[in-house]
Amino acid sequence: MLVHSLPIYWGDPEVGRDFNPKSLINYYDCGRNLDDVVEKVIAVDRDDDLYAQYIREPYFHQNVISPYMDMERVVEQFRTVFG
Repeated sequence: MLVHSLPIYWGDPEVGRDFNPKSLINYYDCGRNLDDVVEKVIAVDRDDDLYAQYIREPYFHQNVISPYMDMERVVEQFRTVFG
């Protein structure tokens, strides 16, 4: 996201709570199968209009960065986890 790419996400299935699901390719939206994800990536790569749809979408809901993405909060969470 920092380099304005199209993220391919395979992590928390609830990623849509924090990020706009229309701005990324989510493993969990592709049938939960790696082959299906690869097919989706290939389809997006071959279709300029589909790729543009993803790229036009803001990464965050209503284009507002989640307070959980605040760098101080992230660093504090790392300190809590890694002590």
